[in-house]
Amino acid sequence: MAIPGILTRAHRGRVAHGEDRGQPAPWGSAGTRSRAHRGVQARKTQTRLREMVEILRRVEAYTGSSPLVAYAWFRSEVLPGFAGKTPDELVRESKAGYVRACLDRIVSGGYA
Repeated sequence: MAIPGILTRAHRGRVAHGEDRGQPAPWGSAGTRSRAHRGVQARKTQTRLREMVEILRRVEAYTGSSPLVAYAWFRSEVLPGFAGKTPDELVRESKAGYVRACLDRIVSGGYA
């Protein structure tokens, strides 16, 4: 319980960051964006996420499986011809085009 007229430690922190009377701090104030939030906004991260989602949707469409099954395939299935790497590892190495080409070969009736 706060004593009237004395700012509590929490309230002093809110005032220091521009929060007054329950208003959130502006985005530009210090400490408002987490490291994880900045990482997700990075161009390279966004590109990888977009590629991963595209591949997962293709696998779901080709197989008629659930998103969970497609994700399990993406994380664990070793693709032949890629030194024992999974689609996940290839996307992390910016080689999503190889995974898409492999999926196209499989769908067209060829071997991976």
